[in-house]
Amino acid sequence: MAVAKTGGVGKAKVARREVILDALGEELKRKPLAELSVEEIAEASGITRQRFYHYFPTKYEALAALLDEVSDRLMEVYIQPGSWFVRPPGVTPREALLPTFEAVMEFWIENGHILREGADLWNLPESVRTHWYRFMGRMVDFTALQIQRERDEGVAPQGPDPRLLASQLQWMGERLAFLETIGAPAAIGLTEEAFEASADFFLRVVYLDDDPQLPAGR
Repeated sequence: MAVAKTGGVGKAKVARREVILDALGEELKRKPLAELSVEEIAEASGITRQRFYHYFPTKYEALAALLDEVSDRLMEVYIQPGSWFVRPPGVTPREALLPTFEAVMEFWIENGHILREGADLWNLPESVRTHWYRFMGRMVDFTALQIQRERDEGVAPQGPDPRLLASQLQWMGERLAFLETIGAPAAIGLTEEAFEASADFFLRVVYLDDDPQLPAGR
């Protein structure tokens, strides 16, 4: 009986935790975390300020947990059918890359109220920055693995260390996406021309060609 009761309590705690994270996400649409109080998050969650601390030591720790959830959802975008990260046989890199860029940017815009907080690193405590570095690290790892696969299949030429290359590409992309989410004047926009330019840059860096073709028989 004790085990069943503990399990029930555990499930209730997880459920309440998710309610808090959902509420935090909604509140971030209204204002940035720096201007958002724990009281506001707690009220939106239907709990007291004291109860909030039962789940998260600070609002920043709640943000860190929210960023981890968003990171998991982004990985699902990365591995969706047709994505460049799992480029199907017979599909050229450019054909796979353009819709992938669009899907990833759409994800950034949809979750921009959360992602902008992680990308705004200088305003976050060190403990929370770790979650953003892990978030970016997962994207770098995915990119590095695909670059190496493309080289192994003879689609991309040999070159710099794949992870070093992937890190530079992803962190440049992070800044561009961040500028887009905050509506900065330097944002490149979400036009077809912008996606084509981004694809050209990415392809020329990885493949040394803006429209690399598959080797014969692939």
